[in-house]
Amino acid sequence: MQWLVRASIFWIAVLGLVAASSGQSSLNPLKPNGPTVPSALASPQATMRTFLEGMNDARISSAVDTLDLDEINPLERTSRGPQLAFQLWAILNREVYIDIQEAPPSSKVEPYSLTITDAKTRPVGRVRIDKDSDGAYRFTAETIRDLDRMWALVKTKPVVAGLPDPSPSQFEPTVWMESTLAQSVPGRLFGIAMWKWLFLSVLFAMLALTVGAVQLAIAVLTRLFFRAKKGSEVHKRISRIGSAVGIILTCVMIYRGTPYLGFPGAVTGLVDIATHAIVVLCGVLLAYMAWDAAVHLYVRKFAARSESTESLIAPIVSQLGKAVITFLGVLTLFSTVGINVVGLLTTLGIGGLVLALAAKDSVENLFGSMMFLIEMPFRIGDRIRVGEVDGVVEKIRLRSTQIRTAEDSVVLLPNGAMVTKNVENLGMRRHRRFKTHISVAYDSSSESLSVFIQRIRSILSDRPYVAKDRQLVYLNDFGDNSLDILLDCMLEAETFEEELSQRDEILRGVLRAAEEVGIDLVISSRVTLASV
Repeated sequence: MQWLVRASIFWIAVLGLVAASSGQSSLNPLKPNGPTVPSALASPQATMRTFLEGMNDARISSAVDTLDLDEINPLERTSRGPQLAFQLWAILNREVYIDIQEAPPSSKVEPYSLTITDAKTRPVGRVRIDKDSDGAYRFTAETIRDLDRMWALVKTKPVVAGLPDPSPSQFEPTVWMESTLAQSVPGRLFGIAMWKWLFLSVLFAMLALTVGAVQLAIAVLTRLFFRAKKGSEVHKRISRIGSAVGIILTCVMIYRGTPYLGFPGAVTGLVDIATHAIVVLCGVLLAYMAWDAAVHLYVRKFAARSESTESLIAPIVSQLGKAVITFLGVLTLFSTVGINVVGLLTTLGIGGLVLALAAKDSVENLFGSMMFLIEMPFRIGDRIRVGEVDGVVEKIRLRSTQIRTAEDSVVLLPNGAMVTKNVENLGMRRHRRFKTHISVAYDSSSESLSVFIQRIRSILSDRPYVAKDRQLVYLNDFGDNSLDILLDCMLEAETFEEELSQRDEILRGVLRAAEEVGIDLVISSRVTLASV
């Protein structure tokens, strides 16, 4: 649940930034931010070629780049830009077959101007291409402002032979819809034209059918293909996918239908931004789910079917992928609302060093996570020691690793510590060393001492979990109050609890051997454990 809250806060912040950037910007977001003028806008000839080729090849965004939209409300630019491009194209195609070579090829000439005439060849306006404030050539703001007036005077003029005639629905959808439906559905209701009520009814009916089709598809998938019961994890995942797809289709239909209703430009712009944002958000959520499914499928197939390996790799790869998806989603959202993504990335590149220094810890944690994927130094359940932290690994996240110590406390260790400190994996030891000193009384005879040492060696050799290549039992030193026997061996134990059990068994065997041989074990300088 916490991840959902954090994700909601993040996307609300992003949407707020988008709204602020769109609402406060006084510059055309489609203009290049840098001093370098793109070759497509370097001269009047290049601008005219870019516009006409963009319209003829259905690359509308390229054609919109040639328009000076400074006087258009920033909230309307996303929807109005293509409409204005189609309107300008319709006007030009009624005037003359334009020879691009006639436009000035150099930026050191007078602005390009084309006179527009009506059906009676009377001048009604001019289409101008001039240098903008950033050095690029565009159709001027005065030309864009005058398009509606010029279109009203030339729309009855026939199109030049061989040139396409754009549909009015592409640049004045409200007028086209009203002329199509107003006569068939006359009258008004609550001050709103009846044809708009009819259009809304059809739109909502289509939305209902879409949602119903998605729900039906979910039922078919869960019952016939996956045989998942309602309430199961598979059913929940498919339902979430279906909900996201349904929301995307709904937003697309609203986005396509809104221009036909004749709302004020700012309202249409807000609807456009909202629908784009919701579509991007749902797309990101779908990408999240697809990525998670791919990660778990890959891990289960290629990670030797080890649950501990899966629990190590899957969370980190999943979170890294989601971070990339989120970044791409934010850039996509910025791009769809007209924010110059290239300029934004350039700005981030300039401030990258400052950002890296400010986020030094985050970068270290990221490299620590990458180290897990490359080297896999430990797994879930391993006992590790990093600096002064010693405990069992419980969870591995993108930023930190959760460790439970022997005192049952939980420590969140930043993954950056794995890069800067030595990581000792106690859980991957092939053997665990058991070294201790056995103190016996000075009055022990040489013969009994030899028998006692031999009995201890037998205890070690009889245990299958004691490594055969390291079983050291020798009289090692003359202590202040006792003779010291060194016991040094390696135990084959996978867990700390198993190690304790083996040590317990060996020490109890030593006690029994001392009792049987008659050796007195020295507990301290004042107390001696006598055999009975």
